[in-house]
Amino acid sequence: MQRCPDCDEVLTSQHINLQEGVALCPACGQLSRLAEVNLGERSVSEILSQPVTGCTVKQEGQGIRVTASMH
Repeated sequence: MQRCPDCDEVLTSQHINLQEGVALCPACGQLSRLAEVNLGERSVSEILSQPVTGCTVKQEGQGIRVTASMH
């Protein structure tokens, strides 16, 4: 499953132009290169809300800081 890198909306094959190498998000209208498209069944917010043991997730303004323990 492909997702918009800006708003995390699911992108279907209708939204992807392989010949041009881009995807157009139907929700936010963002045009993204296919290399920037997120791949996964779960949304980014779902993944970040359940960090694995040893990791912390903190939202900082428009960004997110993920820290991992080396132990």
